[in-house]
Order: sequence, then C-alpha cells, then structure tokens
Amino acid sequence: MARAYLACALFSILLINPVMTWAGSCPEGQKENGRSGECEPVKGSAKTKKTLSSGSGWRFERSLRVGAKKHGYQVVSAPYHPVRYGQNSEKFEVRPGDCSRSTGGGWDDCKNDRERSELSQRGNTQKEGDEYWYRWSIYIPESHQNLYRTKVCYGQFHQEDCEPVLMFNEHEGGYWLSIDEQLIDYGEQNINLLRPQDFVGRWNDIVVYIRWTKKKNGWG
Repeated sequence: MARAYLACALFSILLINPVMTWAGSCPEGQKENGRSGECEPVKGSAKTKKTLSSGSGWRFERSLRVGAKKHGYQVVSAPYHPVRYGQNSEKFEVRPGDCSRSTGGGWDDCKNDRERSELSQRGNTQKEGDEYWYRWSIYIPESHQNLYRTKVCYGQFHQEDCEPVLMFNEHEGGYWLSIDEQLIDYGEQNINLLRPQDFVGRWNDIVVYIRWTKKKNGWG
C-alpha cells in the first residue's frame, strides 16, 4: 500500500495508485451506496456540483463524478497525515477497480482500462497569451511501491478535446515529465525530474511557468 498527498495544486490532478483509506463524502447531489461504496446520483435532486478549492482558490471538481468512490479524494489534517503547509493536505487514493465515468454518457474509465482519482480545474481561467506560474507539493510515503509497467500519473495539463500536453508520471523510478509531441517537432520527450530516493518519503515542490497560446510562441 502507498499514500499520495498534494498541497497547493493548480492543475488537473490525476492519481493512479493503490493507497489506504480515509473517511470522506460524495459530491453534492450524490450519496454513497452502502454496498459498493460508490457515489450515485440522488433521485430527484438537482444536478448541482460541489465546488472544491485548491491552492489559490480556483475551482476544482471531481473530473469523473459518476461512480467516484468517497475514499478517492480527501482533505486530511496534521498530525495524522503529512502536511506541507498549514494544517491540511489533499489525499488521493485509488484501489483496484476504482473506475468512474462522466455524466451524460461521455468518457467511461471502466470501459477504457483506467482507474483514477482526479480533480480538474473549472472556469476556463487561462486565455490566449496568458502567462501563469503553477506550484504544487507532492508527498509519496516510504511504503510506496513502483508499479511499472503500469502507468502511474501524478498530474497533467490536459486541455479539453486534446491530448495532455504535459504529464507528470512514474516510470521505472522517480518522477518524470512527459512532453507531448504536439509541443515539439521531434516526438514525445521524457525528462527525469527526481530520482526514486528523492521522490519517495519526502515532500517535493514542483514549479511550472507557462505561456498559453495556440501559436508557436508559447513555453512551459
């Protein structure tokens, strides 16, 4: 078993990794199924969304809400959990079979061999030509086991209707940045950011500076 914790995340947070449980609740308009533990829509309730905040207060929500498990995302506190700043951190957990799907018959992880616990930014804050600094902290406990060749993703910049342009993954060891070929002319590039001994059992602060554009004058 392993745990993963994040602080001050300002992007799409995706975790595919088995971790231990912690109490929580379902999104607004849903309730827990006492048998399966899944979050299911409440009959007759308005289809409202529960807004989650992360980092600067930008709106973050569960990306695939139908069937999402209550243990998938929790805000936890010190001293019982690792905390980087203040008193809280965000804990993500995925157990075998934890797949969910979007509302309205869209993407379905269960049909596409995916398992995830993910928050996604809402509100279309970034616009053409905008420049942003993104900063988050990630903690992987010492009990963590590398699941390679299973692809474990710890974060991504994923625009709607496009492939993720930047992904933060674990491969054979450590923490890697994958840059999609749509950003560069010579195919996908993988850069090792942290060695295994530096990635596991300690907090690491990640900083990304991005200029958002559909032209060739962007950077990240």
